[in-house]
Amino acid sequence: MGQAGEGMLRILIRGLALAALGALLLGSCAPDLSLDLRASGAGGSSAGAAGSSDGGDRGTCLTCASCTSDADCANGATQKICNNVTDTLGGLCVACLRTADCKDGRVCDPVTLQCVVQCTVSGDTACGTQGRTCDASVGLCVECLADADCTVGNATICNHDCVECVKEGDCTANGLHCWLQRHSCVTCVVDADCPTGNVCSGKHLCIPTP
Repeated sequence: MGQAGEGMLRILIRGLALAALGALLLGSCAPDLSLDLRASGAGGSSAGAAGSSDGGDRGTCLTCASCTSDADCANGATQKICNNVTDTLGGLCVACLRTADCKDGRVCDPVTLQCVVQCTVSGDTACGTQGRTCDASVGLCVECLADADCTVGNATICNHDCVECVKEGDCTANGLHCWLQRHSCVTCVVDADCPTGNVCSGKHLCIPTP
């Protein structure tokens, strides 16, 4: 190999060495994107929405944000009131606790804590425009009148809305327990629902005792 060839070879080797060194330095200085995702919540924050501390339970019920005060519900589209009054749906953001919380002539359904249209007779057209039906016994437009009206997913129990459970027996056939606060069937509600050596986590799963 001539001098010109040897010179080109040395330049090539030097270039490769510099490229490898640059890649090593960039790799060591690259930001930890997983930390950024956790900080922004994109990686699955355990806090959920503002004020929520229920881990992965958000989304298992129609009313999904936990709260301790109305401030925790400020970002809700319609559920802006923190229910610290009733056990069922307690500690959750709801649309109303009384009719005065509702607008446009609607009233507060005391079962679902949603603002609904009033009605008088079965088949009332006021409900039809909402895709709901009239429960003439209470004068409210509701999602269902009987369990037979609930055919989607696991929410097969009628409680003005279709829910998974209203009592423990609604879940026991599947080996689950009724979390009445959210009308949802879960693995556990209290530690006693779990096998020995396990506790009930914030996500309502049985995990080994820490």
